Order: sequence, then structure tokens, then C-alpha cells
Amino acid sequence: MNFRAVEDRVFGSAATLVLARPWFIILCGVILAIAGFVVGSLTISLNADTDDLIAPDVDYMRDYIDFVEEFGDLERLWIAIDASSQPEQVNACAEWVELQLSRDETLGDVYGGIPVESQLAMASRTMAAEELEQLLRGCEALARVAATSNVLGGLSSDLRAVLADPSLSMEDRQQRVEGVVAVLAWLVDGLPELTRQPLVSDSGRYVFIGVMPPKDYGTLGVIDAPLRRIRAVLDAARQRFPGIEIGMTGKPVLQADEMATSDRDMLRAASLAVVLVGIVIMLVLRTARRPILTMLAFAIAAGWTYGLVGLLVGRLNLLSIVFMLVLIGVGLDFGVHVISRYAEFRRQRGPAGSIRGLYATVLRGNAAAVLTSSATFFVAWFTEFQGLRELGVIAGLGLLLCYVSMALVLPALLIVSDRAPRPRLERLAGTDVGWADRLGHRPVLVVALATLFSLLLIPFSTMMHFERNLLELQATNIDSAQWERRIAADSDSASWFAAAVVDTREEVADLAARAAERPHIGRIQSVNSVLGLPDPQRDRLRQRLQDCEVESVEFDEATVQSDLAAISASLESMASLATGQEQAVLLGLVDQLHTLESREESTSIQVNVAQTRTFLEQLREGDRRPARDILPTAMRDEFMAPSGRYLVKMHPREDVWDYEAMGRFISDVRAVAPDATGVPVTHYEALDSMREAFVTMMILAVVLIGVITALTFRNVMDVTVCLLTLGIGLWWTVGAMAILGVSFNLANFFAAPILVGLGIDGSIHMVHRWREGGPNRLCFGGTRRAVVLTSMTTMIGFGCLVIAEHRGLRSLGIVMALGSAACMIAVVVVLPSLLALREKLTRA
Repeated sequence: MNFRAVEDRVFGSAATLVLARPWFIILCGVILAIAGFVVGSLTISLNADTDDLIAPDVDYMRDYIDFVEEFGDLERLWIAIDASSQPEQVNACAEWVELQLSRDETLGDVYGGIPVESQLAMASRTMAAEELEQLLRGCEALARVAATSNVLGGLSSDLRAVLADPSLSMEDRQQRVEGVVAVLAWLVDGLPELTRQPLVSDSGRYVFIGVMPPKDYGTLGVIDAPLRRIRAVLDAARQRFPGIEIGMTGKPVLQADEMATSDRDMLRAASLAVVLVGIVIMLVLRTARRPILTMLAFAIAAGWTYGLVGLLVGRLNLLSIVFMLVLIGVGLDFGVHVISRYAEFRRQRGPAGSIRGLYATVLRGNAAAVLTSSATFFVAWFTEFQGLRELGVIAGLGLLLCYVSMALVLPALLIVSDRAPRPRLERLAGTDVGWADRLGHRPVLVVALATLFSLLLIPFSTMMHFERNLLELQATNIDSAQWERRIAADSDSASWFAAAVVDTREEVADLAARAAERPHIGRIQSVNSVLGLPDPQRDRLRQRLQDCEVESVEFDEATVQSDLAAISASLESMASLATGQEQAVLLGLVDQLHTLESREESTSIQVNVAQTRTFLEQLREGDRRPARDILPTAMRDEFMAPSGRYLVKMHPREDVWDYEAMGRFISDVRAVAPDATGVPVTHYEALDSMREAFVTMMILAVVLIGVITALTFRNVMDVTVCLLTLGIGLWWTVGAMAILGVSFNLANFFAAPILVGLGIDGSIHMVHRWREGGPNRLCFGGTRRAVVLTSMTTMIGFGCLVIAEHRGLRSLGIVMALGSAACMIAVVVVLPSLLALREKLTRA
């Protein structure tokens, strides 16, 4: 089968169709574009969940998904209050903020500490065994005298009975006396006042309030609405408590702030780019009509792409949402080549001849270029990143549709709007690159200088590294990023944690003990760090608490002082019979009782009696309930799943945003819990996987580009020239980055496939033009001008990102500007010299 004959037949038929039915083609294109926009708007949804960027079948992501399904979403927004400036006001500020946030039901769960009722419910499990023992002595003493009509008189009688009973050991006698004194303290002084226990960092500097805002992954901001209301409360708190520093951090707010900054930067850069690119195209081509027609054809291709995305994918994620940027950066170049070559033909031919000339030349080059460009994105399907896969498919299909529109709709638009060229267009003033033609006459010098420059870049290339710290990509003025750094530097209170799930509380204790021995694991949180681990001694004490039931308690207000005096006398008698430590203990109890006598506040005893009985009953009730039921809601969700399994949270000791520190932390975590998951684990794995994915894409793209270029030219030398030129452009880009101190990162790595597409497209167009032959085939005419123009538009379009506050986007703009310039110089200067050398070698 003659491939050339088939190619001629296809392109010839397309030219005939465009010339015969231009309005039909335009009408069909517009109708399909409108339909595409309608279908896309009805079917495409946005998925801003970063977890969905990774394919769910990847092992570490599958583990994390299983964890989230069992325990739910635990990624809170954290409000941090700095206690170092005004420590006396911090708790009041925290309570006020928590109260205001709790009143807004739309904000979700607000967690600022352990409330009093939860402390009472957990008391039998959380207080020290000695404290629980003391409380039980008081409870048992009160239970013995509760049936009497006068509790103080009953306590006095109980003491006399202790004195009169010779069978009691000193230890038993002391315990019963201590129980009586404890009851007296409760009745006269009242119970110790319990207050909310705030969440405090290990260093004590920061007080935290956690908020679990509702997350709308159908919007870019995800938590924009609740975040605005929270910030309004914090602004009010700053006015109410001047001098106290308050901020927010945590994964939800970090992502929301990053997205807001990125959106703002993209809007500013895009607005500037549209203006500058439009001016450049019109200045270079000396006309506005054909660039406008190109934009119209591009808009039609965008409509087709939008509809196809709705039908095939049905959603956009945080990566694939930038597909239009790819189409503008690469797909629009096909149209620039068409109108540039059309203008060149039109100076010598009529409209029909110019159209046929397009199909015989530039559109064939565009066909090879779109295959290589789209292949660069299609290979993303072989990575494990779902977001990158979807971007690859959408961008690849979009580029193919851009080619179709530039190959059918744009020529039809040129035909129906064609006018005779004006005399001033005989030479496109200001667009000549004659200097490049002159350099082409000295190919050996050009190639030698290019080789020397490439070799000089080798030492600089060793300075390149891959920046994995995502905080370093954010804008320096983002408040949430600054607070994340402050908290990470202060203590082990980073908002990220590794999660390990076990079946029993004994396993929790064992895992926590082993994790505590690892040098890079900091704070460890679990249900045991709140409730403690059950032990036989505590079980016996808790059983005594259940057996200690206090009936209604009464007392005679008229006899309070005489009853207290009688109790003091009994204790003094006991002290006179004792010696040594025993006597010192009893005399200490007498002193305590005298303090109670001097208070003369018997009128408050009645209230204290009722409160004491309620307090003891709440303790017993909490002790009877299962452990999961007595925890505050936030703690219960974090530490115990409905399935009954337990979560152990391990926080990093070092700054987890630093890749090396993160690696040490993950290594220690896996040493004690091989199946651990959590954001640090997925983040760590994703960083390496993302880098490997881009490397895989580049390798596969180069292989496919080589195959497609070989099938296009079917000549080893032509393929070698194209690939060598591409390699030179990319190498110069890396060298320029190293000289300027720009490292690779997850943001600017996105430039790689675009630059590969840009570099190979220009090379293919130049070699196609050279293969057309003729005495001046090394001058390249409008093709070289088109390559320069497309490179300039890409350079300007992406280069406008250098004004971005987001440092990742700024680095993307720098890399794209450097890469576009490097690839352009390689294509318009080095490639012609390589072809000139090839001609000399062939003739020789």
C-alpha cells in the first residue's frame, strides 16, 4: 500500500470539500460546538477532592480509602491561638471563639476541648488510681451515713465507732477517717470546680479549636462558604481580645487558600496574556482578521472538546481542569501555522490555490505535529495518577479536535472571508528572521557553538534538584501556611498524622509503646491517652464505685457547728493514742477539720449535699457506659470506629513538609505499623509517584514521538534531526533553570509535556518545509516565522505567570518562558544548520 498516495487522496479530498462547501462546514462546526457546550454544561461536574487525583487501585491509596470509609473524614480545619502574648486571656478567647462557632450549625462539628460532662463521664477511667481511691473512701463514708437524718451527726457517730472498734487495723482506721474528712470537705467547701479542658500544644504555647466544615467538592474552594464565616468570627475575636494572635491551618484551609491564590493568579495572568498575545499576533501578521478567524476556529474546537469530555469522562478534577490552558498553549499553534502559510501562498496564488497549497504542505506537517503532541499527553494513561490520566485523555483528544477544526473550519473561514492581499503585505514587515538565514550559511560554526554551549551547561545541571516541599510552592503571604510553619516549629503538634488501626486496646498500648521508642515519631494519640489502659487495680476500684450507692442525704442545719466540734474531738482523741507518722496524719486531719469549722458557712451545705450526690451519681453512670459512648464526639470519631476498632495517631517530630524529614518519619512509622496510612503516607508516596509519572510520560512520549516522526518522514536522518533539536532545546532549558536557581517541582513539571510538544512540532514543520525542496528551501519562509510566532505566544502566555504570588505557578511561568525560548532558538537556528550539514554530507 502506497502511504503517500493515500495521504494525497485524503488531503486532496479535504481540500475539494472545503472549496465546494465552506459554509456547510462552518455551519456544521458551529452547531456541533454549541451542542458540545450545552452537553458539557449539563454533564460535566467538578471534583475538587485531592484524594481522587490518585487512582483508587494503587495500594497506598486503597489503604487510605479503606481507612476513611471506616473512620470517616478526620481532616479538620484548626484554629490556633498563641498563648505566649496574653496567657491570662487565651482561655477566655478560646471559649468565646468556640461558642460563636458552635452557634453556627452550618459549620459542622466544632471541637475545642473536653467539656465538663465528658470529664465526669470519663473520670473513673482517667483520674489517677490514688485519686479514685480517695474519692471512693469519701463515697463509702457518705453511703454509710446517708440513711441518717443528719449527715454530720452520722459522720461524728462513724468516727466514734472507728475509735471504739479495736478490730480495725491502723490502715483501715486511717482510710475510714480520710473518707469522713473527704465528705466533710465536699459538704462544707463544695466540690472542686471543673472547667472545660482546652486542646493545648505540647509546649503549652498554642490552644487549638478544631472545625470539621462541610466540604463541597463540586466547587474549587471546597470550604469557601464556611471559611468566610469562620474568618469573620476570628476577626471579631481579634477586636474583642486585642493583642492575641489567632490563625488557621490544617489541610482543608491550606488547600482552600492555595486554590484561592492560584485562581487569582491565573485570572490576572490570563487577562494579561490575552492582551499581549493578541497584540503580538496582530503586529507580526499585520492583520487582525485572520487571527480572529483562528480564534473562532479554536472556540469551535473548544466546544467540541467540552462536549466530548461530558460524554466520555463526565467530570473535571484539579489537574484536568487546566486542559483549556493546554489547548491554548499547543492547539492554537496549528492555526497560526495555517494563517501564516496562507498569507505566503496568497501573495502568489488565488484563494483556491492557496487552500490547496495548505493541504499539500502545512496541514500535513500539522497532522504529524498533532500526533506527537497528543501522544505526549495520551501516555499519561500509563501512570497511576487518575487526575493525570484524565488530563492526558482530555488534552490529547482536545488537541486532535483542534487539528480537525484548523484543518477544516479555519480554511473554510479563510475562503468565505478572503480578500485580495494589499500591497503592504507583499512582505510581512517586522516578521523577517533573515538573521537566521544568514546563520544558515555557516552551519559548522552554529553547530559548534551550540555544542560548546551545551557542554558548558553540564556543571550547572548538577545543581538541579526536585523540590518536594509543597509549602515552598505556596505564596509567602498565605496566613495558613505561615501558621503551619509556626506550629511545626514549636512542637510535635503538626496537623498531619500517620494512622494505624488495631483491634484491641491492649494492641493500642503495645503500638504506642513501640512508637514512643522511635526517634522521628513525636506525639502519639489514642483512646488510651485519654482513658488509660484497663488494669486489675482500676477494675476493682470501678467495681467499688458501682457498689457505692448513695441514697438521699439530709442534715440538721442547727447542729452543724456542734457536729463539727464533736468530729474534731474524736480525731484529737485518736491522735493522742497514735505515734509517729500515724499521729502526724491524724493531726493533719484535725487541722483540716478546724479550717472547716472556722468557715461558718453551714447555709451552703444544703446545696453542696445535693451537688455531691449528683456528682457521685454522674460518676457511676459514666462508669457504666461503654468507653466509646463517654468520649466527646470528636474524640470518639477519631479514636474508635463504629466497627469497634481503634485508631493510633502518630505525629511527626520534625517538619513533615521537609521531604527528607517526612521520609524518616514514614520509615519509623512503618517500622512499628507496616500497614499505617494517613495524609503523610499518601503525600509521601504521591510525591515520588508523581515524579516517576512525569519521567514515565517523558520516556514514553519520546519513544512515541520517535515512532510517529519515523512514520511521517520515513528517513532516519530526518528523524535524527528532529529528535536532536528537541533534545538540545530541552537541555538548554534545564541549564537555564540551573543558572537561574529554578528547581523542578510538582507545579512546573507540568511544563515538560507542553515543551516536548512545542519543540517537536516546530521541528516537524521546519523539516516538512525543507522537504518541499526548491533552491531556497533552507530559508523556510513563513514556516520559520510561524514557529517564532507560536513560540512567542507560548512564551508570553505562560510567561505572564511570573507575576503570580503562588510560587509554584510563578516557577511554571519561568520554566515555560525559558523552555519556549530555548526550543525556539534550537528550531530556528540549530535545526537549519543541521539540515545544511546533512545536505553537505549527502552531496559528499
